[in-house]
Amino acid sequence: MRKLILAAAVLCAGCGGVEPITEEEAVGILAALTELLFEVDVYDEGDTESVSCPSGGSVTVEVLRQAEGFWGQQKVHSFRPVGCAVTSAGTPFTVDGDPDLLWQSGFEYIEINGGFIWDRDSEGGSRCEVSLVHEWGTLVGSLCDLDVTIGLGQLFDEDE
Repeated sequence: MRKLILAAAVLCAGCGGVEPITEEEAVGILAALTELLFEVDVYDEGDTESVSCPSGGSVTVEVLRQAEGFWGQQKVHSFRPVGCAVTSAGTPFTVDGDPDLLWQSGFEYIEINGGFIWDRDSEGGSRCEVSLVHEWGTLVGSLCDLDVTIGLGQLFDEDE
């Protein structure tokens, strides 16, 4: 009987569902979405534009709020991926907003909140909750149920 149970356990090693997303994968997805955010020309409150993702799908970006403050202009962008195909850590992912991500920024201030659904290589996935704030050149908080500290260089291509 033990051999039968062991054989069943070995055969079903991959039956437990989708592997949880790794920090490297989650940060890579966020970096890909961040890059797309900066490819659109939305400046004023109410402006909306869609941009194509590298391997299919799109991201729609909208300026929800804009204000002039003591330290300059502050904005809140909504960005919603729809079937956005990106590669992270060498693996293809499809990302959909759930419902979307809010990117708030101002002088030396960034905050990213919201969520998205990720699907790894068409094998299934899960919801990723995002709650990150800027602290001394890093984003700190929670990304896909992982406590993270992300250097801004990991999200922005420093060569551009």
